[in-house]
Amino acid sequence: MAASTAHENLPAIDVDVCSSIIRIEPRSQYTSKYPQEETEWDDLDSDYASGGLSDTTSLSSSFTKYQFENGRRYHAYKEGHYAFPNDEKEQDRLDLVHHIWRLRFEGALYLAPLYPGAQRVLDIGTGTGIWAIDFADQFESAEVIGTDISPIQPRWVPPNVRFEVDDCEAPWTFPTNHFDFIHGRNLGGSIVDWDKLYEQIHKHLTPGGYVELQDIDTHFYCDDGSWPDDDPLHEWETCMNTAAEKSGRKIAVGQLLKGQLEKSGLFEDIHETVMKTPIGLWPAEKGQKEIGLYYREMMSEGLEGMSMALFSRVLGWKPEEILKLTERCRESLMDRRIHLYGNWYIVYARKPLPKKEGVAVRVTSD
Repeated sequence: MAASTAHENLPAIDVDVCSSIIRIEPRSQYTSKYPQEETEWDDLDSDYASGGLSDTTSLSSSFTKYQFENGRRYHAYKEGHYAFPNDEKEQDRLDLVHHIWRLRFEGALYLAPLYPGAQRVLDIGTGTGIWAIDFADQFESAEVIGTDISPIQPRWVPPNVRFEVDDCEAPWTFPTNHFDFIHGRNLGGSIVDWDKLYEQIHKHLTPGGYVELQDIDTHFYCDDGSWPDDDPLHEWETCMNTAAEKSGRKIAVGQLLKGQLEKSGLFEDIHETVMKTPIGLWPAEKGQKEIGLYYREMMSEGLEGMSMALFSRVLGWKPEEILKLTERCRESLMDRRIHLYGNWYIVYARKPLPKKEGVAVRVTSD
């Protein structure tokens, strides 16, 4: 069994799992499905340059004046708020994470029991926009909005999806009681005040609408004693979580989401699903082996990007020290004798319906 990857020119990833070839196509393959007139994008570029769009979508052309540090590219808007890069290598990793989520969901995009006809959907921290694009493809009558502090989403998208440069921690400008579904994935490391985020989600959800949060635990686990105490991944996860907490943006939040939503008192029908997700080729079952292979690839290729800013800015590490540790961690990830897994958390909740004389009433914005 072998895996081969490259990160230049948005390559596909070919993987041989139990003699079945799985292929992840580069982003250019799925974004090119939606060609649009070039003049539309000329106008949009002009708006970005002149500041002609709304405050939410475009404050200035400085959005794309990215920051470069230790060989990686970072966002410009709200500089320093998010510690992970936004360059092509990181975008490939994010799309691979999306692929793994869909494998865990057996092709689905969410677990919440959305009511038929959900029309208004918000994806906060949309990243490359791949979840929003897939949702818009699947539900052509829905209006999907994806927000992020980095304008890295593709230009060619389905006609029912749009992207806005926005900080989900800033006051939202959307109408109240507006969205039927609000989705947020892998927001760990991005949020300072989770209570405030829940308040904004509640305010802008239509009564009866759902929020779903999906996050990956940054702790590793092993049930059979095959993970040595001196393995470098112990040091990495400890430093990663310590640096994130010191920065004020805790990254290991998956296991906290359900309790936070319950404590807020704003939601009902709160459900949590925890998916034990293998790292590597150690599982015997073919489907789990495939997931484990992709998870290992995502971690191996993402270690440097996830570590560089937090370790150097917060912990004071030198770049060469970070690279040395991440290289040792890659070697550990390739060791099939070590049976690691991570917990992937999915939590959804519903905004209560108002009651009038004992009858629930759905309320929507204009």
